[in-house]
Amino acid sequence: MAKIRSLGNKELKQVLALLERFTGDEFSYPVLDRFRSLYVPFHKVNKVLPLHFKFLPDIYVATDDNTVMGLVWLSRDGHRKDRWKIDQMIINPDFYAAYDVGKQLVYYIVNKFGAMGVETFLAYVDPHYTEGFALLKDCGFRHCTKIHTYQLEGIPETMKGKTILIQGLREAKPVDGRKLQELHSETLVPEVRVSLRKSPQDFFPSSWESFKRRCRGEFFKRWVVVPSRQDYLYGSVSISTWDYKHFSISAMVSPVWESGLEDLLLFALQQVQKSASNPRITIEVYDFHKAKAQVLESLGFERLATAEVLVKDYWIPVKDKVLQAKNPVLLFARGGRTSPA
Repeated sequence: MAKIRSLGNKELKQVLALLERFTGDEFSYPVLDRFRSLYVPFHKVNKVLPLHFKFLPDIYVATDDNTVMGLVWLSRDGHRKDRWKIDQMIINPDFYAAYDVGKQLVYYIVNKFGAMGVETFLAYVDPHYTEGFALLKDCGFRHCTKIHTYQLEGIPETMKGKTILIQGLREAKPVDGRKLQELHSETLVPEVRVSLRKSPQDFFPSSWESFKRRCRGEFFKRWVVVPSRQDYLYGSVSISTWDYKHFSISAMVSPVWESGLEDLLLFALQQVQKSASNPRITIEVYDFHKAKAQVLESLGFERLATAEVLVKDYWIPVKDKVLQAKNPVLLFARGGRTSPA
C-alpha cells in the first residue's frame, strides 16, 4: 500500500517531472515552477488552516520507498468552503497497481476534507479519458452534467459596428451579489442545484481580488439587466481576459427572459471588439442549456471540447448525545394507545 502525505521538499522535483510529462496546455502549474523553494513552506502553512482561510491548492502525493507514484491536486471551487474540486490527478503508469494508487488518493482526500467540512467534491473529466472516468466512478462519483466549451475566432464582419441597446442594462455592483446567486440557481435544473450552487462572492470580486487582478494585468467586468422591479435580475454577462487576446464570456438569463440572450451575447462581443481586433473568445455552457448552445452556434461559435462533470457528496451522520445515552424505543399506535415495540 502506498503512503499518502502532503507535498514536501523531497517530492517536489519528482512532482514537477510528472507534471511536465503528463500535462499539456489545458493545465497550468506556474505556482509550483515559479516558487520551487517557497511553495512547500507556504503549503505547510496552508494545509493546517481552516477551509475558508486556505490560499493555495492542496497537493497530496502517494509514495513507495520515497518514489512518487502519483499525486492529486485539489482546490476550493469558488468561494464556497464546502465545495472543492479535483483539478488534477496523475498516476505514474510505470509502477504496478496504478489504478489502486489512484483510488487510495481519492479516498484519502475525500475522507480528509469531508471530515473538515467539505460536502461536495467535483471533477471535470474528458469523456475520452476512460480510465480516469472509471476510477472516479469506482470511488463513488456520479454523473452531474456535461459542460461544453464553445469558441469564436475573431468578431464576424456582420457584427462589427452594431449598436446593441438593452433596456435595464447597467454595470454590476457589489450589492447585486445575492441577486446574481439567485439568478444562477434559477438557471439550473433542480437535480444539480445543490452540487453546482454558488455564493454571492463568486459573482462579484472583492476589493482585494480586484486589486490582485489589476496587479496581474487581468481585466474583469460584469453587467446585469434589471427590470422595473429592483429585487430581481433578468440576466447577467461578464467578460474577462489576461492578455487582451483571449477572452472569456459568461452569460446567464432568467427563464422568463430567454429571448434576450442573443442581444446580451452580442453586447458582450461588442465590448470585446473595443479591446481587440482579432480576439479568441470562449464560453462554457452546461448540457441542459440547449437554447444557449443554439444561440452560440447561430452566432458562429464552434464547440471546442466537452467535459463530464462528476460529483461526490460527503456527509457525516449527526448523533444526538442526549438520545445516544438512552435505548431507542419505537412507538406504534394501537387502539388509541401506544406501546413500545
